[in-house]
Amino acid sequence: MKPKEVKDWMNRRVIYRPSGAAYRLTAYIYRQDRNAQPVYQAELQDLTAESSVLICRLQDVDPEK
Repeated sequence: MKPKEVKDWMNRRVIYRPSGAAYRLTAYIYRQDRNAQPVYQAELQDLTAESSVLICRLQDVDPEK
């Protein structure tokens, strides 16, 4: 997923690519590494255990088709 797509997919079902599991996109995190390069992260909420979240790279998230 690209940063431009986050607004359209917020609070909707997305796919976490490494596991292929469905999650809900609940937050977008922008950080900078030590070299001032942007690091984009996503917070994904588990659909079955709603108190469980996963923080991952934004590029590991795909919109659900």
